[in-house]
Amino acid sequence: MKIGIIGKNWVGKTTLLKTILWELKPLYWWIWIHEKVSIWSYSQIADDLDFNATICEELIGPWVSYREMMAYLWALRIDQEKADQKIWLLSWWERSKVALAKMLLAHPDIVVMDEPTNHLDLSSKEAVKEMLEWFNGVRLIVSHDRDFLEATTEILRVIKEWKLTVFHSFERGFNEIIN
Repeated sequence: MKIGIIGKNWVGKTTLLKTILWELKPLYWWIWIHEKVSIWSYSQIADDLDFNATICEELIGPWVSYREMMAYLWALRIDQEKADQKIWLLSWWERSKVALAKMLLAHPDIVVMDEPTNHLDLSSKEAVKEMLEWFNGVRLIVSHDRDFLEATTEILRVIKEWKLTVFHSFERGFNEIIN
């Protein structure tokens, strides 16, 4: 499934994602996710990175080779010379790209993305769209970027007046927010 979530500011989009990720406890219901399901999230502030590590140190691991890491970085338009640079020296949009690469290199079953295009330039946004084409798992994406959602999701869920409504037509879903 490729699900986009939209709504006006302060209606609970991020709260919904945090509840799904068990960062917040549900108030009125419960969520059960099988223990073998791997869920990774992408934060718009890249707060899960070790800023004192180099990109290589952060991304290469038992299941990630240097070659695979470089393929992802190349797709995100990060030069090979930066691979040995400390993350704290990177710009915000470069950190965002490293966080995205880290999430996708984990090969999760589900990705949860909160405003993934906020700190990205246009070419990086296009690269993220391409990378998500490679991803075969479930996508749950909150964004105000209509172009990005139309390219990366198939179902639109709209939060309005404390209700979550499903729209299979992006036009109808976005019109619902305006009205």
